[in-house]
Order: sequence, then structure tokens, then C-alpha cells
Amino acid sequence: MGKIKIFIIDDEHMQLTLTRMFIKKVVGETVLVLPFEDLHSAIGEINYSPDLIVTDYSFEDSTLSTEEFIRFTKHKLPNTKIIVMSATNNAELAVDLIQNGADGFIIKDETALYKLEWVIKDIMVDQGIYGRQSFLVKIKNFFGRLIKK
Repeated sequence: MGKIKIFIIDDEHMQLTLTRMFIKKVVGETVLVLPFEDLHSAIGEINYSPDLIVTDYSFEDSTLSTEEFIRFTKHKLPNTKIIVMSATNNAELAVDLIQNGADGFIIKDETALYKLEWVIKDIMVDQGIYGRQSFLVKIKNFFGRLIKK
């Protein structure tokens, strides 16, 4: 059985660790997660050909913008999915990122990691690692938790 490769990029170490731990918990051994604290480090490993890149939007002291990173990555790896996660709730920003090649935008809120789980499991379904029925059960369970709150 194959593993999907995920790059997580976030300059906040706690967020990086939390996201990595969450992915490992919900997906297990079918995923290889590589964490990076800046965009330049991730570019240095881009030939590793990740299936998914999850990146924060804002990076302090970065000479490379997230939009530039997305365009570069999509040029080199057009089939790699790129999801931007940000605490910024800005529709114009989300549209701009998608126009630059991002495949999605997730607002960092209490449901962000669950949304990310759906993205990962959808990739796993596409690669035949995870059955579509299991994925649909997960979605049903998630919405059931939201309704109970």
C-alpha cells in the first residue's frame, strides 16, 4: 500500500506540531508528513514530489511570498494539491490564492483540521488507499458532531 506525501509549512512551531500530530492520528501510517518552518526550506525539498502541500499564508521575514511559492510549485509539480490555511478570514485573499494556483483555502478555526482531514482522505481515495464509503462515513460523523454542539 502506498503512502501519500504531505508537506506542512508554518512558521509557528506549535501550529506545525499540532497539524502534524493531527494528521498522523487520523490518517496513521498511510501518510508521510514532512514539516517545514519556511517556504524556502520546502522549495529545497520540492523534488520529493509531495501529493499535498499545506501552507500557512503569512511568514515573518520571508523574501518569498506565498503566491510566488504557489506559482513556482504548480509550475514544477502541477498535480500537487496546495491548501493555504490562514487565520485571516478574507474572501479576496482566498480568491487571489486560488487564481495563483492554490487548490483550496481553509480558515484556521475550530473546524480547520477536520476540513484538512477531508482533503487528505479525498487524495487517499483518488490513490486507492482509502475507500470512498469510509470517507463518506467520516463526513457524516463530522457533521453529526457539529449539530450536537
